[in-house]
Amino acid sequence: MFNLIKYRIKDVLRSRDLMFWQLAFPLVMVFLFYFSFGRNFEEAEQMSNIPVAAVNIENSVSSEVFYELLEELDGELLEVVHMDLETAEDKLDEGEVRGIFLAPEDSSEFIPTLIVARSGIYESILEMILDTFMRSSLMIQRIATDHPEYVASALDEIQNGQQLIQETSLGGRTFNTMFQTFFALIGMVSLYGCFLGADSMNKIQANLSALGVRRSITPTHKLKVVLSELIIMVLIQFGIMLIMIGLIEYLMGMELGGNWGNVLLIVGMSVPVGVSMGILVGSIGKLKARVKDGILAGTSMLLSFLGGLMGINMKDVLEQNAPIINRINPVAVISDAFHSLVVFDDVARFQRSLLILGLMCIIGITISFILIRRERYASI
Repeated sequence: MFNLIKYRIKDVLRSRDLMFWQLAFPLVMVFLFYFSFGRNFEEAEQMSNIPVAAVNIENSVSSEVFYELLEELDGELLEVVHMDLETAEDKLDEGEVRGIFLAPEDSSEFIPTLIVARSGIYESILEMILDTFMRSSLMIQRIATDHPEYVASALDEIQNGQQLIQETSLGGRTFNTMFQTFFALIGMVSLYGCFLGADSMNKIQANLSALGVRRSITPTHKLKVVLSELIIMVLIQFGIMLIMIGLIEYLMGMELGGNWGNVLLIVGMSVPVGVSMGILVGSIGKLKARVKDGILAGTSMLLSFLGGLMGINMKDVLEQNAPIINRINPVAVISDAFHSLVVFDDVARFQRSLLILGLMCIIGITISFILIRRERYASI
């Protein structure tokens, strides 16, 4: 048994085509991510100050409060530049500023205006700032009319209102949208063990390889053959996954929860899923090997896409509209496991993901054994 495992591992490692998809291609993907986002990629998406133009704000007596608000936000959330309207409009068209706060030139009542050129998160923040200011101003006016004695206390409450909100953490880490891409990448590479599983089945079936002919006439039980192939392929893919995760953690500088025991547990449960998927498709004896590889490649890419590799929001869209897809998609389940470990610190979600991965593996191996067990040859 030991010699069988040793020589099959050597056989797989010497297969250039197989090793390209299993090892070289994932490493290329990791390096592409590295050069795209850099070592400090977690800081890449931190929001910078929003460049905004202020027109006539400092020149209007009635805009003194709003002017003070902009001065307070300048350098914290905004990058405020005072200029004339013509210059501000030119910079807005060129994209150098994201909005213009405009004060009327001749008005005893100050009603600021926001001018934007497009819609987006920055423009929404500017609109929220203006809306908050207008609501607060309206409230003060009503208090001054109905209860003028409370104006001073109301202004004090507005200025110190931020003290009522305390920042806290529910555990885990601050969410970065790039986590989803990396988790989906890990899930995709785990799923690429399917090519190893399919190759192992090609070496078992007599109609696909000479080695399959020799192994088909041996008295070894089919379940033992399948399980031995599963163990061999899982060991190889497990080693490949360790190399990849090591690069992500130490080259990309992305901490995967700080608990290597849980990381290894996720990898140990996810790798057999990909291998068993390959064994399942490879067990379909009437299909040629290239057809099986095409099916596996297409399925892997589709599941990776649905798991958020190509579109960060895809997994969230499915969670809201068709959550069952995320439960049966191994890439999404693997991503959930890492999310619960790295971001959310959710033990229940972590355990659920591992349970689903275990069930997927058991179902895949069981169906594969049934298919192989029924293979019969008129002559060998």
